[in-house]
Amino acid sequence: MTTISSGQTSSGITVSGGDTTIVLSGGTVDVVQVDNKGTLLLNGGDAVGITILAGGGVGVAVGGVASNTSVHRNAYISVSGGKAIHTIISGSGAFEGVTSGGLAINTSIRAGGNLNVGKSGKARGFTVLNSGGVNVGRGGVATNGTVSGGGFLNIAAGGRADAIRVASGGAVSISGGVADAITAESSGTVAVKAGGSMTNAKIDGYVALFSGGVASNTSVGSDGYVDVLNGGTAHGVTAVSGGGVNVRSGGLTVDAVIGPAAILSTGFSRLPYENVAKGGVASSTTVKLGGVLNLQGGTADALTVLSGGSVSVGAGGATVGAVIQGAVMPSGGGILYASEDVSSGGVARNTRLGSGGIMNVVGGSANTVAVNSGAYLSVQGGAVTQLTVLSGGGVAVGSGGLTSGTVIRGSAANEGVGSGGRALNTTVGSGGYFVVAGGGTASGLIISGGGARNGFLIQRLRDLLPQLKFYVSDDFGLPIDAKEAIAFALLADRTLNGLPGNLPSVTGARRPVILGSIYHPV
Repeated sequence: MTTISSGQTSSGITVSGGDTTIVLSGGTVDVVQVDNKGTLLLNGGDAVGITILAGGGVGVAVGGVASNTSVHRNAYISVSGGKAIHTIISGSGAFEGVTSGGLAINTSIRAGGNLNVGKSGKARGFTVLNSGGVNVGRGGVATNGTVSGGGFLNIAAGGRADAIRVASGGAVSISGGVADAITAESSGTVAVKAGGSMTNAKIDGYVALFSGGVASNTSVGSDGYVDVLNGGTAHGVTAVSGGGVNVRSGGLTVDAVIGPAAILSTGFSRLPYENVAKGGVASSTTVKLGGVLNLQGGTADALTVLSGGSVSVGAGGATVGAVIQGAVMPSGGGILYASEDVSSGGVARNTRLGSGGIMNVVGGSANTVAVNSGAYLSVQGGAVTQLTVLSGGGVAVGSGGLTSGTVIRGSAANEGVGSGGRALNTTVGSGGYFVVAGGGTASGLIISGGGARNGFLIQRLRDLLPQLKFYVSDDFGLPIDAKEAIAFALLADRTLNGLPGNLPSVTGARRPVILGSIYHPV
């Protein structure tokens, strides 16, 4: 055993064959080779230019510093309380262990080497590539690292990694640990597994959220792609031009934002998207300019579609509580509307169309739809029930289309039924109008309000719509003059029974609420 004490310096030594060299505080060794069961212990001392070959080992305790170290095949360096600066770990069986307050700075790991960061250990500024690996265990922290070229980073339960760059060919597995501010570049991959959590990531590569894995506040760029698998959850994911999110069966996104896409002189750049498969759920998604939400059997609830955003509801897909509104005129001309298309087998429930919103029901169905001023609903081959058309809203029913239980009220509220279209049980209130073109069909037109007493108006309707049977609300036990009083009585009854009195799809409210207040005499 050799001891280098305070004030002593030793250069060009070799520690081998079971020998041990101890460097105490204030002591220094440089240009050291450790091999063949040799051991170098830095117990407060410093070592510069260490080469560790097969069978050799170096220990760095509190106060010790190892600088410019090369760890080769089947060799190791253990940093427990001390520091290791500018270390290269290369070859199968080569590793660096950092625990108990130890710190590794600017470490390079490659060719089968490993950096293991355990309890109270820290690694800062590492680079891992070419089959090298970094393992962060319980209590360990890794920061400001780069993973590329076949390298990997594994963050186990209780471990943490911050500000990690995942370059082309690099892979990160978050297996119960936490990762913040990851940046995944093209062809870089991140897997978030059970118990794992990823926050504030920027993704131009690929992310898979497995069962029990959670991602929050993820930004998906032009080459990025997030796959939310069964049991995985993404909160606050944002996809911009070309970025995408896939929600598989059992997957869930909450508060996703899809868009905007950049508008070029030739049109949109690559479109951001969210695809929701059967059994997947997108909750509170917002679709912005150029964004596309495809419901391929999945469900979207509390959906908001804004100017230039679009939703496609395919077979087995459904939207619940959607708000579709807004239009924008890009500098290149034209108008980009917010839109929802419901095709065969798709369903839309409780939809509110605001100004600039367009809904096309083609073979699918919609229930409880409110068409507000500046909005438009087209029904071609599909069916819409419990439809309300308000001031300035418009509905067109084409071949094979059907509307049922429609209420049209307010200035310029209108519904037109074209050839092959049908409208059943339509109520036209004050200011509304209803047109049935040649080949169209309507039945059961109910007229209420003050206009029902306008003989000229009623006769004109009969002349223009001879194929209809006309009713007034009196025929159904609702006196014309009592309509508003009955409406208020109905609202009061619901309040007294603790039931909501508003319809969010019509009023735009965020949720159903109990209206009014009940006050009892003292």
